[in-house]
Amino acid sequence: MIFVSVGQMLPFDRLIRLVDEWAASRDRQDLFAQVGNAKYVPRRFASVDFLPPSEFRRHLCESEIFVSHAGTGNILAALETGRRILVVPRRAEWKEATTDHQVSTARHFESKGLVRAVYDDADFLPALDRLLSEPPPPAISSPASPSLVARLHAFIFEGR
Repeated sequence: MIFVSVGQMLPFDRLIRLVDEWAASRDRQDLFAQVGNAKYVPRRFASVDFLPPSEFRRHLCESEIFVSHAGTGNILAALETGRRILVVPRRAEWKEATTDHQVSTARHFESKGLVRAVYDDADFLPALDRLLSEPPPPAISSPASPSLVARLHAFIFEGR
């Protein structure tokens, strides 16, 4: 299964459309996506607007490939679970983000050989095809203690 996530902050219709085009051209339906506030509705695979963290993690762990925006949280989650990841950074010029920080994030992780990144839509289909033939990376360990992660989660998501 290929799991797709655009994050939870802003819509990212361009990425969902690219994945849908890939799925149609390869006759694949074994995809699932968390699409956020997207206006574009994928025709070739199931999707939901948002997933609770436990469901997100389950889909990620069950996936063969993870396709994502270039959000640091998604990248680290994929690396912690040993998933192959293809990132498509949001672009400020297309009003997908206010800055091009995701381009910088993608380039940084790509320079370390940790992700595959696509900066031009025309490169998406062949990049995903190539990634399918690559072996999965070894999983990284999370350097944060479980208690720190729990406290940060409570602060961020529960306001405590």
